[in-house]
Amino acid sequence: MKRMFMIVLCLSMLVSLCSCGNTEETKKTEPKSAGSPTTAQAQEDTNAKQTETNESESKVELADTRKIPLMNIYYDYPNWHFMGKANTDLYILSGIRYVSFTVNDDDMNISTLEEAHQMAFEDFIVDIQNQSFVNSLSVVTDSTETINGIDVYKFEGTLNCGHDTVYDAFVIGYSFYMDGYPCMILGSVIDQEQPAEMITDIRDTVEAMMLSVRNEK
Repeated sequence: MKRMFMIVLCLSMLVSLCSCGNTEETKKTEPKSAGSPTTAQAQEDTNAKQTETNESESKVELADTRKIPLMNIYYDYPNWHFMGKANTDLYILSGIRYVSFTVNDDDMNISTLEEAHQMAFEDFIVDIQNQSFVNSLSVVTDSTETINGIDVYKFEGTLNCGHDTVYDAFVIGYSFYMDGYPCMILGSVIDQEQPAEMITDIRDTVEAMMLSVRNEK
């Protein structure tokens, strides 16, 4: 009788140990939950975001390349009507929007974005008067970035324009310096109704021009 009891007890302990082992095995082989993305899924998400970025950078096709005279500064420009204005290259589309590239060619070296912005913008105001009389600039958003190895001051806001009829025009621009010269790329919509599609086009064109700035053709 005692022997039979010991056998039953041993069998019970063995069953318990097997059950524990199966539980641990189940925990180890349990698949990941749907809320935990795999490495492959994470890579796919990253690739998708990179594709979106590349597409956003290639929305505008610029027509050709211009070299700033006597300087190793190159940039690409759109196929719009060109007007040279002293220190400013001006490209106009239908008389209601434009982009420009301004270089202050005074014989001096500068070292801050603030100086570059102030000097290039002062030249721009003088050069642009016959096309769009600019009273003042109101910056709504701004930031400092590095594009193609160039430190830039990016600004977006409005230009207060006009003589008798005064209105605010959308503006986006990048100020920077290359080889010690203050430079600025700027675009604006001078249609008084400020259509949203024109603002989007100007923003994309100016950003594409900034991405094209370089020291070699």
